[in-house]
Amino acid sequence: RTAPSKRGRGHEGIMTLLKLSLMAFSFIFWAAGLTMLIIGLWAKVSLGGYLALSAGGYPSAPAILLATGLAVIIWGFLGCFGAATEHRGLLRAYSAFLGAVLAAGLAAGLSALLYRRTLAQGFQEGLHQALLAYGEDDGVADSLDALQRALSCCGVESYRDWLASPWGLEQNGSVPPACWPPASPLTCWASPPLAEIPPLLSLIPSTTTGAFPVWCFQCRFPSKGGAAALLLPPSGNACPLS
Repeated sequence: RTAPSKRGRGHEGIMTLLKLSLMAFSFIFWAAGLTMLIIGLWAKVSLGGYLALSAGGYPSAPAILLATGLAVIIWGFLGCFGAATEHRGLLRAYSAFLGAVLAAGLAAGLSALLYRRTLAQGFQEGLHQALLAYGEDDGVADSLDALQRALSCCGVESYRDWLASPWGLEQNGSVPPACWPPASPLTCWASPPLAEIPPLLSLIPSTTTGAFPVWCFQCRFPSKGGAAALLLPPSGNACPLS
């Protein structure tokens, strides 16, 4: 029996290294799919109400993340299994799936870059529609209240949006209690009348900022604890959509 040549041993070592590398990559790919699945679940539970406020029709984004994460988990496992067993057919299918994922990722990135203005406008338009429907749709009202509490804001552009809204006119120029954060110095959670709004807002300047400017600012300059929202001027102007 002849001993294996040095060339044969070198070729075998390269193949082993490639197999281990593919298995390691498949595990990382599987972990990325698991991360996407977790983010999709979190977005479905925590951000579903916020996404529903957008007029651009993006409530399905968490479902897309869930489906993509599940597919990546399955194919990541199959890729690792195919590399371990050296199953050629499975490895070919895995390579095709990786190519499709790469193309889809590039397309998604380009779409987000090209349509970022449309995304921002859809969210802003959805907030205006929610404000007009406040008091008529309990689900929309709850989502808008939760958004105002989370961002410590009032209205879309500023608190003045509420004063001109159908709900505000019915309430004699009032704003919802959700506009006032728990940290405010107010002792009463009732909506203040129109004449009292300017002096009260001088005590809590963060509430003069609408939901859209705060959201737009935080999406570009995220910070811990939402402190970035307090850096916005109380002018009520939204940040540029470019």
